[in-house]
Amino acid sequence: MYLRALLSEVFPQLTVWRKALNEQTPWDEYTSAAWLRTSLAVVACDGHGTGCVIWTAGPHVRMEIEEYSSVTLAALGLDDAPHGISVWEGRYDYHDTSHPLGPDEGCEATPKGSFRSPTADEWKAICEDRCPWNDADWRVGD
Repeated sequence: MYLRALLSEVFPQLTVWRKALNEQTPWDEYTSAAWLRTSLAVVACDGHGTGCVIWTAGPHVRMEIEEYSSVTLAALGLDDAPHGISVWEGRYDYHDTSHPLGPDEGCEATPKGSFRSPTADEWKAICEDRCPWNDADWRVGD
């Protein structure tokens, strides 16, 4: 019940969140060093694959959100998230999907990561309705 109530509050706020997301660093402005680091995402899920990404840090999840114009877990390949609020740590592996008869749309992305419970500091930030990480940490020079 708590998650359903939380999601009913989160989903209407996604427009506001998408505006905030658009004010963050575009995925293609991250340094090459940032792409080698693990990206993070706060995820809300009903335990049956329905849910959304609430906050991100690092380029991987941001690029997929921009690619699919969606924060839903299914679109991002994160629909195996556990019930409740969790943190996904990982990267996406990118595979060329070119076909001998012609190029496809580019690359296929496969998430490679795991879910965990938020730390005490992360949970405090989540409860204060703010991103638990400083995205600038992923934008340091190579």
